[in-house]
Amino acid sequence: MSASASLLLHICRHALVVAAQDAGSIGILMNVGVEVR
Repeated sequence: MSASASLLLHICRHALVVAAQDAGSIGILMNVGVEVR
C-alpha cells in the first residue's frame, strides 16, 4: 500500500464520518421541526 493510497483512504473515511454526523444532526433537526409544528 503506497502512502498516497493510505492517505486517500484516510480522507475518504474522514469524509464518511463527517457525512454521517451531518446526516445525524439533520435528522435531529427534522425531528425537532416536526415536533414544533
